[in-house]
Amino acid sequence: MVLLDFMMPGMCGDQVYEHLKRINANVSACLVTSCDARQVRDFCQRESVRYLKKPFRMDDLIQCVRTMHCPDNKRGYASMGCRQSDWD
Repeated sequence: MVLLDFMMPGMCGDQVYEHLKRINANVSACLVTSCDARQVRDFCQRESVRYLKKPFRMDDLIQCVRTMHCPDNKRGYASMGCRQSDWD
């Protein structure tokens, strides 16, 4: 389980995730960013990576971790405080 920022010096979070996935194909991640959701949407949807927009509430982070930790928890992005408009 990995918590990644999207914008990092040297390598973006999506690139780090791709490297981690080569090491462990079952890695799960939550991407946090202050970028416009449209910039990360395709990656998150393609890779089934959770997403939190900064600033986020601690409750949102806790729910994100619970969702990643419990495969049977299929509440999805809405349960993490993400708005549908973030993905449109």
